[in-house]
Amino acid sequence: MKKFKPVIFTSLICAVLFSLVTILISHLDWPFIPYLIMAGLFMVWVQPEKVSYKFLDKLLAGSLIFGFLMTALIFLRMYLMSRLVYASPLPFNLLWDSDTVVLALVYAFLSFLGGLLGIFFKGLYLLYQTKLDWVIVILGSLLTTLSSLAVFKVKIGGTIMSGYYGLPYSYFTYQIKDVLDGFAIDKLIFSPGSLYHYIVFDYLLYLALFLVVYFGAVQVNKRLTSWKINATYLLFGLSLFLITVFISFLPIKQSFISYRIAMASSCQVDPDCVIIANRLPFSCAIVVNRDNAERILKLVNSFPSTGELQCLGNEKAVCLDRRCQVALDYNSNQVGENNDLWRIFVDEVQKISFSYPKKLTAQYISTVDWPPVVTLSDSVHQLICDETSPESSLPQRVMRRQVDDRIYCVEALSEGAAGSVYTQYSYSTIWDEKLATISFTLQFPQCYNYDEPAQTNCKKERESFDLDGIVDRIIASLKN
Repeated sequence: MKKFKPVIFTSLICAVLFSLVTILISHLDWPFIPYLIMAGLFMVWVQPEKVSYKFLDKLLAGSLIFGFLMTALIFLRMYLMSRLVYASPLPFNLLWDSDTVVLALVYAFLSFLGGLLGIFFKGLYLLYQTKLDWVIVILGSLLTTLSSLAVFKVKIGGTIMSGYYGLPYSYFTYQIKDVLDGFAIDKLIFSPGSLYHYIVFDYLLYLALFLVVYFGAVQVNKRLTSWKINATYLLFGLSLFLITVFISFLPIKQSFISYRIAMASSCQVDPDCVIIANRLPFSCAIVVNRDNAERILKLVNSFPSTGELQCLGNEKAVCLDRRCQVALDYNSNQVGENNDLWRIFVDEVQKISFSYPKKLTAQYISTVDWPPVVTLSDSVHQLICDETSPESSLPQRVMRRQVDDRIYCVEALSEGAAGSVYTQYSYSTIWDEKLATISFTLQFPQCYNYDEPAQTNCKKERESFDLDGIVDRIIASLKN
């Protein structure tokens, strides 16, 4: 048991520290993987063993402790945030849900793989020791250069969209104004040329850094008598640190910008709020207090986004609960043939046409059977709706709804599959003295699958999503 103590202690420390990392980096995104691998490396480095198989039992125990403890800590943070900050409490029994257990096992498996990698490196060190220093200097510089390509900037200006990849090359820029249109254009302070050239430039830069660290350690060791710096461990740690920083750079920057957007959205009345941009990966309608608009827009523009999210085109900024939020303006007249966000469907059999949204504005709700199917019944001229009891546990529900001056009978049949709920909808109403029925299927992912703040955004979207209003607009567009 004594031999297990260093590994258990290391797994506990890693679980606590890396669970804090998930505040800035989602624990479900790939940039979090290096942290899981590092946990396994640390659990091997603290072991004094010199034979490969003697690492395995302690590594397996430490990986399981790390995986389950970190998953529990992440859940507890989300649970407390949901109750104290977001006012949308998570059920505590999700802690032992099958999805949570699988996630913990995945974390344990990845940390175990990291430990196997650590055993391999430790074996090389025991065989070659200081001879590895130059190998790490050369390969560490190369791996650092390749990981730096995860940091990039979008090129602004010119006729072709492109980007600057790698640190520090991508930030050797300044801006000039185009003499014709006045737009800002990025220019490089130093331009070695093509992608091939600036990868070589970055590699030489990091190679110089590793050489400075190596020779610095050698010179310091000459002056030390009782204690020496392990240059191999120092170089390996430097490689691991730089690679992790570069891979985490943009996810952390995205979290920071999202936080600043949230902090800049306080308001009192609707005119306080304004939509400033449509930008991946933040929102199709980034809304903030207009006093903060310029500052937040500069932050958003600093993130290397190359696309936009699809919206209906009738979003408006409103002030709800003293926070600027996005709502759909159903009074705007934007549904028609010239609107790229809505399409017109022509049914040659029934001799009818109607407009429908090309895509829902929701980020956490998606269409399955789309466009919706509209059927008319000439033999039925009266709407009959046998509503199910609110206490009913059946998967099919029948409800009577009123949208403006129109009455609907809504049938909804839900089925769960693979972390999502699929719901088949049928909206029936009287149109032109006929029974018109709109049928379609939507997919609702479980909001609990997401980390904060995405989980809370998912729940808020689910509560505010006006499906009745969309269906009513489709019926309003119905023509013979």
